Amino acid sequence: LGIIGVGQGKFLISVLAPSVIPCERPLLLVPPALVKQTKAEIHAWGEHVRIHPALRVMSYNDLSTKGGEAQLQALRPDLIIADEVHSLKRRESARTRRFIRWFQEHPDTRLVALSGTMSSRSLTDYDHIAEMALREGSPLPRSWVEVEAWAACIDAKRDPPTPHQQAAAAPLLAAFPTLVRSVQASYYA
Repeated sequence: LGIIGVGQGKFLISVLAPSVIPCERPLLLVPPALVKQTKAEIHAWGEHVRIHPALRVMSYNDLSTKGGEAQLQALRPDLIIADEVHSLKRRESARTRRFIRWFQEHPDTRLVALSGTMSSRSLTDYDHIAEMALREGSPLPRSWVEVEAWAACIDAKRDPPTPHQQAAAAPLLAAFPTLVRSVQASYYA
């Protein structure tokens, strides 16, 4: 799980990851506008660095269709590198539901998640991504109730947390009281 800005090496990380993470069927997900460019750059860089010979490229838009889901099933990736992973922030979208379902049905699949803008407004933009990438190592809670409670305490532009949410987020409040107080103060500014 990496927040990496523009021009700071996401492309090389994404194409070299399958060479250092043991896998047989790596898949690189990219925005649709970058598929052609990504394939060309893989070809060009392949003359200078070791790129996994089975690396495939697929767009996030492909995941939005049943044909894309069939393509994912056919590729059977055991490593997915998601460049610009914020494209999967909306849990209710077809692509994100299919992506989550893949990881639920194939728990041995690994995820390398890269973005310069992991979140635009809420913890809920990326908690599910952190869980798929880091599993039990995720620093975020894994239950939806706790994620919502944390989000209520730290997200900007939300209603103040309820007493129940504050209780559910007690470990966060105890660990970062100054941060939480400053965010809560912004509710009333």
